[in-house]
Amino acid sequence: MIKQFLVFLSNIGIINQTPKNMIKQIRLTNQIGIIVLVSAIPYYFIFSKFNLTLAANIVWVILFLFLLTFTLNHYHHYHMAKMVVILTQSLAFPFYSVYLGYPSGAHLLFVPLAILPLIFYPTKDVKNYRRLGFSIVFSSMIIMAVMHRLFPFFTVPLDNVILTNLNGFAFLTTLGLVLPQVNIFNQSEQQATERLFESNMKLNQALVDLKESRNAQMLLTQHADYAKLVQSIAHEFKNPLQMLQGTAEVGLKYEESRDLFKVVLQSVDRLNYVIHPMLNYLNTEEKYEFKPFNIIKTIKDIVILSKANCESKQIELSIVDKLSQSTVYGDPKAIGQVFINLITNAIDAIGNQGGVITIECINEMFVSDEDAVDGVKINFIDNGCGLNEGDLKRIFVPFESSKKTKSNVGLGLSIVSKIIKDHHGLIKASSTLNKGTVISIFLQTSMDQPRNKPQKDLFNLEADFFEG
Repeated sequence: MIKQFLVFLSNIGIINQTPKNMIKQIRLTNQIGIIVLVSAIPYYFIFSKFNLTLAANIVWVILFLFLLTFTLNHYHHYHMAKMVVILTQSLAFPFYSVYLGYPSGAHLLFVPLAILPLIFYPTKDVKNYRRLGFSIVFSSMIIMAVMHRLFPFFTVPLDNVILTNLNGFAFLTTLGLVLPQVNIFNQSEQQATERLFESNMKLNQALVDLKESRNAQMLLTQHADYAKLVQSIAHEFKNPLQMLQGTAEVGLKYEESRDLFKVVLQSVDRLNYVIHPMLNYLNTEEKYEFKPFNIIKTIKDIVILSKANCESKQIELSIVDKLSQSTVYGDPKAIGQVFINLITNAIDAIGNQGGVITIECINEMFVSDEDAVDGVKINFIDNGCGLNEGDLKRIFVPFESSKKTKSNVGLGLSIVSKIIKDHHGLIKASSTLNKGTVISIFLQTSMDQPRNKPQKDLFNLEADFFEG
């Protein structure tokens, strides 16, 4: 209860709209006010015990003025509240020093008072208030010295026992005021230093991330330009190949040239197999037939098609179904193409030595277009050769492949990534060299048509962003 009350007093005047740089100073003013109040109350009983009625009554005036500081903070008169703290002590200490005399040690209380302007106004933007505070404190000390000279008769006669006790209390009070004030100030500065260090660490990490992002963007830009060039070339090849195919099909009607035209058609088919993914990769207007479908059924159909290939290479292919909701929204043919591609990649990664491919299906939320959505996560797990970190970063980049052949131009996983993104899904990959790879596909279970949000420009950093 006492702790909660002290916290309440410390936060008087702090609201949601209070600037962060002011919160520390407001709380500091309140905390010093609490310390002075706690230190002043015992003096009332001390002065009363020694029959120093005037000194005891002044304690009540001091208490009232310090309570006024909380009121001023409450109404957001922060600088005025600080000045009341400094003024109250600057008036009270000369009075007690003159009234009780030098031997009482009341003048020692100027030590914590002289620290207050520095604690209340530590920054350059409030240096004028700091100067005013020091001026008040030093003026008070001069007034005390002058009053001792001009009004020595104002000092009450006290015996040595009382003076010794008062001097001891003054020393303890001085120590009790200085240490908490310095400790509060020190803690505030340490917290500020820690926050600054954390901010610097975050900024450094953000700079590193931005540099990595810029390098990745430059690489993607190069690949995108290359992809556009290849697509243009593929378009130029397409029409002559169609004419060649038509001519070869006519030539098949003649017995004497049938074998020759079969070879021509096989070559045309091979070229079409290479050109087709080139033409489709950058097709941003590709049409999908979105509809609800059972993802497990689609996976089982693909597994049946892949069984023979797996058995011939002694690969065990299995499905782990952990779904409570198996209906997703998308184009089943396009998603089937994704699954075929991923299973084929897993088979190639394992090779002819035998292994295991597991397709694990679970329900899991993911972030799509900056929104958290319900979804299905399909993990394609193999214990094949795996990839090193460098190759793993490039697996979704067009024309990059660790197993390029004459018929594989490195567009397989790029097309997979494009289809998943067109479905507003998510694709992730993790791999360990010589241990295996996990490709994770996230698809929405929502029955809503995926939103066609405008694509963000990935290459919007200026060339000199990190220079200078």
